[in-house]
Amino acid sequence: MWDVDVNYNPYEEDDFNNISTDILQVGVCTNQTIDYEGNVFNPYVPSRWNYPKLSVGCGNSPPAVITLPSMTNRHKFTGIDIEIIDTIAEKMKLRPYYKSTLNYVGTKNNYSYDGVLGEVERRKFDLVVGGIYSTRNSYLDFDTSAPTVATFYSWFVPGPTWVPFWKRILLTFEPPVTITTLILYILVGIMVHIFGNNQMTKQKWFNNFFRLFTMLGGFPIRFSYSEKSSKRLLYASWCMFSLVLNACFVSKLLGNLMRRKFDYTIDSVNAINESNMNICILKGLENGLEEFKYRVRTCTDCEICTNRTAFQGDLITVRSENLVDYFIPKYYLSENGDVLIHSLKERYFSVYNGLVFRKNHPVFKIFNKMLQRLINSGVADMIQSKHWIRWRKNISTEVEAAPLHLTQLKFIFQFLVYGLGICSTIFIVEILKERNSRTITSAESGP
Repeated sequence: MWDVDVNYNPYEEDDFNNISTDILQVGVCTNQTIDYEGNVFNPYVPSRWNYPKLSVGCGNSPPAVITLPSMTNRHKFTGIDIEIIDTIAEKMKLRPYYKSTLNYVGTKNNYSYDGVLGEVERRKFDLVVGGIYSTRNSYLDFDTSAPTVATFYSWFVPGPTWVPFWKRILLTFEPPVTITTLILYILVGIMVHIFGNNQMTKQKWFNNFFRLFTMLGGFPIRFSYSEKSSKRLLYASWCMFSLVLNACFVSKLLGNLMRRKFDYTIDSVNAINESNMNICILKGLENGLEEFKYRVRTCTDCEICTNRTAFQGDLITVRSENLVDYFIPKYYLSENGDVLIHSLKERYFSVYNGLVFRKNHPVFKIFNKMLQRLINSGVADMIQSKHWIRWRKNISTEVEAAPLHLTQLKFIFQFLVYGLGICSTIFIVEILKERNSRTITSAESGP
């Protein structure tokens, strides 16, 4: 199905700054919707418009802009913003030239900007792309186009340490749970041994402890009816305690063996507050770190800081999440393939980036209008889906199997303590009854 969706000519004058454009939208009719294949631009430009040069500064910010090591392509940059510029420039008869920019946005100091914005202000570039966003004061000094790609800045901390198999078993319970269980196991073993010595058929102490340990593993034990009620009730209490504890242990053990393979020294922003590590961030982005005071360090090239975070583990870096995830498989893996750096779930901030032009640039208005039409018609989404990289899943997004706390298992310990108290009471009653029966028997057999 071919359908003319829009026919819009906003300008009538043949002026250098005003270029009128017709849009012919191409669609394929399906059962329920129309899938757009693309847009055809028919630009009307003045005769004196002869492919002027458009200098574009590119910051390395995947997937908006990706710097390729190979020089076999037409230029060494690719990405969403690059293809958007190429698409619009072809229709506007512009010749884009791409060059690398500095690594930080820049701020205004004494009526002038540094960083990337300073390069635009000094007319080194007509516009800059790739994760470059206008700061609070720069909206008055630069023109920013419609948003293209979202950039997320995250906290990057030293990578987790691998937890061996035997340690993952020990991490099933917290130490207080293990210690409390061991104390109760010894206490119940002593009580069973004492209760057994009150009977005619005595058992060795290690047999009692072995039976209790077997029950703790979930294996059933058969008892004889000749045993006293106190001992049988004690075994029943221990059996109920063992069943619940064993079920919790097995479920958590499976979770730890399958998912808990790494131990995170810093797993939240609160953990950053508790640590003494310094925080490195790009110059101009440190306004949101007032709570960390003197621990904040600014830089103009976070690559060095990220390397220090990954390999030395004594620094926290705030950097573009997409950029670091893009470099993880290349630079931040150990010899065993373990990730040396990971991001926290809490992001520092996120922003939609646009193309930043010099103020009053002659092509900005029509360039921005074409960009908005690309976005509204869905062509920009098609470009994004084409260039969007399936980033390597960060290890910090995996679900951790947290160990069981003592408060979570409080009810089964209380149940066992109540059972021990009842068993002790019954045992005392049995001893008193037995002594009373012996006294009566000796009195009746006396002279």
